Amino acid sequence: MRNIRLYYPHPLPEGRDALLEGDAFHHAFRVLRCRQGDALILFDGQGTEIEATVVSVSRREACLRLGRRYRPRRESPLVVELYQGVSKGDRMDWALQKATELGVHRIVPVYTDNCAVRQSAEQAEKKWQHWQKVVIAACEQSGRVCVPEIVKPGQLSDLWLPDANGLSLFLDPLGSVTPEQLRENGRPETVRLVIGPEGGLSASERAWLDTAGAIGLRLGPRVLRTETAAACALTLCQMLWGDFND
Repeated sequence: MRNIRLYYPHPLPEGRDALLEGDAFHHAFRVLRCRQGDALILFDGQGTEIEATVVSVSRREACLRLGRRYRPRRESPLVVELYQGVSKGDRMDWALQKATELGVHRIVPVYTDNCAVRQSAEQAEKKWQHWQKVVIAACEQSGRVCVPEIVKPGQLSDLWLPDANGLSLFLDPLGSVTPEQLRENGRPETVRLVIGPEGGLSASERAWLDTAGAIGLRLGPRVLRTETAAACALTLCQMLWGDFND
């Protein structure tokens, strides 16, 4: 039996009816071919899930009867902020999708010196809206109940926020710190992770991050693609301090 989960960013009271429309309706009833009487699971993006049953379907909307409401424990206790260098085409989508599946809490797309992407304000707004849909779809697939925040893209130095209680890392093929050495830092409350675009972080950016208190992390002897680096680094964080051992 299919386990269809849909993002529904509205109050989810038990025993009430809810109207499903827009992108969620299209995905459920045009793509997944749901029908009257089918069971669904809705989540509000803030930690709550609720069971639902399709009561009726029209051309552009469906009426759902809401059932049992609950708050499952599927979110990682480790708060990770991903500063992801904006990359071309599907690479950025892939990086954000996998980051969401791996439990990231906040995503900050950043323009860096080696970014091959240059966008107008209108293009950046459309791309930001697209990335939100990518992240929501990843939440629906992976079982997450909280939707990561995606900040509108900007310059790394403009979006960087000091964090005295957290650990800041940037991936650097020449970095002096290895994953094993990270254990010596104890268990951080938050982790900020900076991943460069296709061309990596520039020397001046690495120097600036070092001054800002970030640690250059080396993930082995090979150079990873930007989307691979994000997934690997997040996996490492969840292994060391998150919920991969639960």
